[in-house]
Amino acid sequence: MTAISSTRQQDGGIRWLMLAIISLGFISLTLNWFDVATAFGLIGAEFKVGLPSLSYLISLFIVGYGAAHIPGGMLATKIGMKRTLVLGLVVQGLAGIMSGLSYSYLELEWFRAICGVGGSAFIAVGFAAVVVWFRQGEVSLALGLSGGAAGGSRRWRCRRSHGRRR
Repeated sequence: MTAISSTRQQDGGIRWLMLAIISLGFISLTLNWFDVATAFGLIGAEFKVGLPSLSYLISLFIVGYGAAHIPGGMLATKIGMKRTLVLGLVVQGLAGIMSGLSYSYLELEWFRAICGVGGSAFIAVGFAAVVVWFRQGEVSLALGLSGGAAGGSRRWRCRRSHGRRR
């Protein structure tokens, strides 16, 4: 047995725990991306804004998300994958909470963009971390589980928002 395979066997439980955390992070990211749409009626009434302004909230998340992909990878190079994953989840989570506590539409706009930045920092290294931590046959299973968590939550949201198929 090689040193690498014995190390993998010793920390195997930690790798699968990290995979679970990454998968939950992907689900959280997907839900956070679109959760604001379910509150459009309440947000519009609270801040007296129409549908174009409400739709802009989703766009702001995507702008933050897109703008931070490359910096997220650069950050991972400087501070490491684990720290970047944690930082991304924390930023996304705190900005999501602050979105719900916003007192003005302008605050809400800022927190939605920051939420996208946090999600981007997380996802910039999420799949890379899975590839680094798993090898050979395990990597296919690990990518399938984490990718399925991301894609499965999107499909669930679509079905939930558009009704059941008949």
